[in-house]
Amino acid sequence: AVPGELGAEGLGEPHHGELRRAVGDDHRQTDEARHRCGVDDVTAAALRHPLLIVTRDAAEMSRLEDELRFFAPPSLPIVAFPDYETLPYDQFSAHPAIISQRLRTLSRLPGLATGIVITDLATSLQRLPPRSFVDGHALTLRVGEPLELEPFRLRLTEAGYASVPQVGAPGEFAIRGSLFDIFPMGSEVPLRIDLFDLQIDSI
Repeated sequence: AVPGELGAEGLGEPHHGELRRAVGDDHRQTDEARHRCGVDDVTAAALRHPLLIVTRDAAEMSRLEDELRFFAPPSLPIVAFPDYETLPYDQFSAHPAIISQRLRTLSRLPGLATGIVITDLATSLQRLPPRSFVDGHALTLRVGEPLELEPFRLRLTEAGYASVPQVGAPGEFAIRGSLFDIFPMGSEVPLRIDLFDLQIDSI
């Protein structure tokens, strides 16, 4: 403890200030070294097998995710599973970007050989759909495959996608002639599908 903080007398102000700065700098360096050492241990273990980290709350989860993305090697997957950010009796759904991120995480988990999965305690207690449901509702499109727009549009509408003039958020699609734009849930970017007759010409 710094003597001045305990009410000790006899220390001149310059000496007191220097002591406070010296002790403060030493504590910061020690804390940073310990923190970095802990992050290094976690990333080293995650390079061997997947790790699940459950934080106290969403704020701590967000902070830890930022720190891990900064300190961890670029090749190490950092996968976040966020909360819906809604209350149980809210009359509105979670933001499409949050739903998209949750679906992206669920789809990646079965094939995750290394990496870190981060979530908070409340989210970890929520019930989740079975893997068969996520796999069965996955959107798979390949160049050269046939695609009939009207049945596909109905399928997207039933799945909760919104038809819009211009795609800008996950869960939206737009049809303009032979061009089909869609922002799939779980994807980080939208897709443009160019059709030649009833066949996918390019994605």
